Amino acid sequence: MIGVLKKNHELIYQQWFEGLMYREELLASKRKYYDIQLEDIIMRCNEQDIYICGAGKYAHILYEFIKSCEKENYIKAFLVTQNAQNENEIPIKLINDLGQQEEVQDDSGDGEDYLDKLLKGLK
Repeated sequence: MIGVLKKNHELIYQQWFEGLMYREELLASKRKYYDIQLEDIIMRCNEQDIYICGAGKYAHILYEFIKSCEKENYIKAFLVTQNAQNENEIPIKLINDLGQQEEVQDDSGDGEDYLDKLLKGLK
């Protein structure tokens, strides 16, 4: 089918193909950006345990990206406020299970509301 498109509608094929190339370049640059962000988080944590807050869809997407960067050994567990069913490669840990002495830093970029909830859970 692509061959027919290229033969009969060369201009349309060329525009479509250029669009694909642009998407690949865009995805590659986004991946590089987030890889750099991940490296920065790991460096700032400086040997501290790193938890992924939540255990839902986006937490798993984040973990899969971290795995693709071969950095999954830095992740201690998914951190949740309520018990969750564990079907994961890494453990799920309740906020209350962390000691009050644990230092908590929010690098999620989603605002202070979640960090406040985490800190209240530690008390």
